[in-house]
Amino acid sequence: MKLVIFILTIIWLTPCQAGNDKRYKSAIQQALDNQQPLCLGEKKWPTITYTKGYSWINAKMEALKDAGLITKSVATEKIEWRLTSYGLKQFKKSNDFCYGKFKVNKISEVISNSDGTLTIYFTYLISDLSEWAKNKAVRVAYTDLDNDLMGINHARYEIKFRKEGSGKLTVISQPSQLDLLY
Repeated sequence: MKLVIFILTIIWLTPCQAGNDKRYKSAIQQALDNQQPLCLGEKKWPTITYTKGYSWINAKMEALKDAGLITKSVATEKIEWRLTSYGLKQFKKSNDFCYGKFKVNKISEVISNSDGTLTIYFTYLISDLSEWAKNKAVRVAYTDLDNDLMGINHARYEIKFRKEGSGKLTVISQPSQLDLLY
């Protein structure tokens, strides 16, 4: 008899949990949608560097060149980096090289805290992932991008909500990453 009651309870609670997950996913997604897109921070084109003393910046530029986004022109000790037509198209979308936006993938845990707040742990996907962002050289040069890509379906984020009397969820802490996968 106890087994039958347990099974019936599970069957009854499963749709309720699915409804809550959908509601939580929607609330988390709203918070993620309010964040800036994921971008490299390369906003000035054309740009000039020099052959000496700019090794890290030049390495980053070489990675963007490898991905087909920019070209390189060397004159004496000066290097001019210009957008390719592909690079210009990618850059014009947001005046930066943006590679996507976080989307909720899966809620892994919901904790009801004693103060009436909820802490929700989730994993993410990246929507509209630009093809150039998958380039190995770009991933090595831009470690934040690489961390974001390695974290897809793996890295956990947390967000905290306050549940209002009306049932509305109000964000009290923005989504923050828990796992670094370097």
